[in-house]
Amino acid sequence: MIAEHGIEVPLRDVAAAAGQRNNSAVQYHFGSREGLVAAVVAHVEAAQRAAMTATPLAGATAVEVMRSVWARVSAEEMRPLVRLFFEAVACAG
Repeated sequence: MIAEHGIEVPLRDVAAAAGQRNNSAVQYHFGSREGLVAAVVAHVEAAQRAAMTATPLAGATAVEVMRSVWARVSAEEMRPLVRLFFEAVACAG
């Protein structure tokens, strides 16, 4: 939901996507919109870290490692998460 619509998506829409009737469950779990954004950023960072650590290092040159890492973190499935990360950083600044 957030990856598709950005961090400004109404909390009631996030709650509905999670099968909740109102946004109180979202607010309870995350504390606030800022808590939800922090969780999104943490999720994006974890996904990128996992992609980077999945890169095999044995016998690879530094250039090969960096190309492999870039291919993983810039993959099509990662793009919504990367966009969310930068959206969150822009809102925080």
